[in-house]
Amino acid sequence: MPDGLKMIAGDANARRPQQKGIVSWSCGSGAAKRVVIVQQCSEESALVLNVRFPNCWNGRGTDSADHKRHMAYSSAGTCPASHPVRLPTISLALIYPSTSRHARLSSGKFAAHADFMNGWDDNVLSRLVSSLND
Repeated sequence: MPDGLKMIAGDANARRPQQKGIVSWSCGSGAAKRVVIVQQCSEESALVLNVRFPNCWNGRGTDSADHKRHMAYSSAGTCPASHPVRLPTISLALIYPSTSRHARLSSGKFAAHADFMNGWDDNVLSRLVSSLND
């Protein structure tokens, strides 16, 4: 993971549904049905925002003006030629208590997103990543 890498997953200005493989909402975790807008969950099931960050880097800048152009998503485990450096996939799950059926995002019903900035100590991160496939 490049030191100081910054990236955004999702679109804070989205006015249409985003790809559920990038940002989605669900009640509960695991194999729960994912949807594109905040939903009302039962009291026994927490509301979850699921976010998956891009995992392919262009190998040059650790940021870009939109915090996105230097990154891309892999397809079937392969990075595009324009972004050949494969990085670990970061998935984020934010868990909220059950919500009202009237709950809405302040930025619009489709505008879920998350930001990432790498601040890991390089030695610690390398040790953790190298042990993932042991």
